[in-house]
Amino acid sequence: MFCEYISKTGPEFRCERPRVKKRDGTFARFCTIHRKLASDQWRANREAERAQRDTRAEAFNLALLDAHNAGRLAGDACKPEPMKIRGFEPIEGGICGFAWVSIWPRNCTLANHCKKVGWSSGSTMGVSLWVSLYGQSYERKTAYADAFAKSLAADTAELCPKASIHGAGNVD
Repeated sequence: MFCEYISKTGPEFRCERPRVKKRDGTFARFCTIHRKLASDQWRANREAERAQRDTRAEAFNLALLDAHNAGRLAGDACKPEPMKIRGFEPIEGGICGFAWVSIWPRNCTLANHCKKVGWSSGSTMGVSLWVSLYGQSYERKTAYADAFAKSLAADTAELCPKASIHGAGNVD
């Protein structure tokens, strides 16, 4: 049983040293020299992947914050028509309803990040970020959700190209 190391740089080289025997009687894939090289390379790759994940998470956090700020601006700027019910005072927030931002598919990196930081609830098709601001005002909530979705889609287009992001709402 010989070492499985094959050089990836320079001319092809195959090691002729015997493999290292493990405690359980089986053999490792590499000889003692190349086992250390393979282990160091694996650790370096793992650290690079961790750094890339951290960078992506930071970018997603900034994108979510920017989207939240864009949604707040849109929700605050929205002036809903007061809801009038005969015999009662007008309700200044407009009609009652709820809104959310959907991210599909639910296993894309952005959706996974939203689940990880606790910003979302899962559904069968995607991940939903519910709008809890603005009381029961349907118009202000949908304005927030639409602006949030547009901003988030624009900010994460390069990081998560397969994600479909849109705002939606429903009248109570």
